[in-house]
Amino acid sequence: MPQAKTVKFHRWQSRNRYKFHRLFVCDKIWYDRHRKIRWEAEILAGKDTTQQRTAGGVEYTLVRKSVKNMNLRVRKDGTVQVSANPRMAAARIDAFVAAHADWIRAKQSEACRRMENAPDLPTMEQARQRFEEISSRIYPLFAGVLGNRPPEIRVSRMSSRWGVCYPDQHRITLALGLAAVPQPLIYYVVLHEYCHFVQPNHQKPFWDLMERYMPDAKLRRKVLQTYPCRKQ
Repeated sequence: MPQAKTVKFHRWQSRNRYKFHRLFVCDKIWYDRHRKIRWEAEILAGKDTTQQRTAGGVEYTLVRKSVKNMNLRVRKDGTVQVSANPRMAAARIDAFVAAHADWIRAKQSEACRRMENAPDLPTMEQARQRFEEISSRIYPLFAGVLGNRPPEIRVSRMSSRWGVCYPDQHRITLALGLAAVPQPLIYYVVLHEYCHFVQPNHQKPFWDLMERYMPDAKLRRKVLQTYPCRKQ
């Protein structure tokens, strides 16, 4: 009988030792992760997070942020940006940019050609009239949802997106640069914003609605992505 009690005691002790070990490992992982985040935040607080640098004959903007890998991006206006972890040495980042210098110059040439070939933009009023004409053709599809009241169409100088829908304000704002793209693509953007009166996000029901009224919506979207969204 005492022997059985001793065996039971050892089993209980083993189970608790395993639980303690598991908790210890989890706590250590949590501590190491948060210590890393806190350390990176302290580094970012003590230095300039944005720098202008040159490597391999390429001028670029270095942005220090909490990222795992270096991210190289050539914007639509031809400028270059690199995102890197604050712990990464600047010499290593310069070497990375220099190694991709030929690829960067090729992308910059493409961006320059697109901007040179882009047509001049119309005035704000001319663009608004053009957008309202297209909106009047799409509106009947959504008249019931909109309470038989067409939405207000506004034009703005935007460089990051082609349009924005404000369901609460019953308004659609479109980028001035949209007036310079082919008309089928303008139809795509206007319909896209109208669909947001029904579906506020970009989940599957939204794209199903888009394809119901525009079966080639995906193709138009792909073509639209080749055009730069310009402010001027």
